[in-house]
Amino acid sequence: MKKRYGRAVLGTIAVALGAAACASTQTGPSVVSPPTAAEVLENPSGGTTTRIISSDQLVLDAPVEQVWTALTEVYAELGIPVTVVDGATYTLMSSRQRVQRIGGVRVDRYFECWGSYENDATRGQLLIELRSQAAAEGAGHTIVQTAASSVVRPANSTNTKLCPGNGKLQQVIGKRLQEKLALAKKSWAPVAIPGR
Repeated sequence: MKKRYGRAVLGTIAVALGAAACASTQTGPSVVSPPTAAEVLENPSGGTTTRIISSDQLVLDAPVEQVWTALTEVYAELGIPVTVVDGATYTLMSSRQRVQRIGGVRVDRYFECWGSYENDATRGQLLIELRSQAAAEGAGHTIVQTAASSVVRPANSTNTKLCPGNGKLQQVIGKRLQEKLALAKKSWAPVAIPGR
C-alpha cells in the first residue's frame, strides 16, 4: 500500500511547531500537545482513506545532535524495529512492523481499535506505524515530534482497520529521552574537589 501525506498533515505540523517554539523559551523539558494529524492513504481498490494519528511533541533543553543520538538509543532499548533512519532530517520510522512488545509492554496497550465488544488490537494482528523526528529550535533547544498509529486485522477477519495510538507510547519515548539527557548532563557536570 503506498502512503502519502496530505496537506492536512503539513498544516498540523506547522501549527504544532509554532506552539512548540513558544514553549522552548522555558527552562527544562515541556510537553506541547498539538491537534491530531490526518494522514491520507491510497487504497489499492481506488479512492483514499483518512487515518487519524495521535501526535505529541516534546521540547527538550538540549542540542539536536545530542537528542538524535538519544532518540536512536531509545528506539533500540524499547525494541522498536526501525525501517527508516534519516540522519539528515533526524527522522526515525517504523513502518508496518509486527511486534509483540515494546519496552516489555504488550504492544496493543498503546493502540485503541474498539470493535463491538473489545479492543481488536488485543487479539488481532497489529502492525505499528511510528515516526519520530527531531528539529533544532533556537539556541540549544530541540523539538521531538512522535506520531503513532497502527493497522490491525481483527481475529477471524480478512479485513484491516486503521487504529490510532492512545498517546502512551509517545509518553514512554519522551520519558526515556528526558532520562537519557538528564544522565548525560550529570556525566558532564563539574565535580567539586574538597580542599581546592
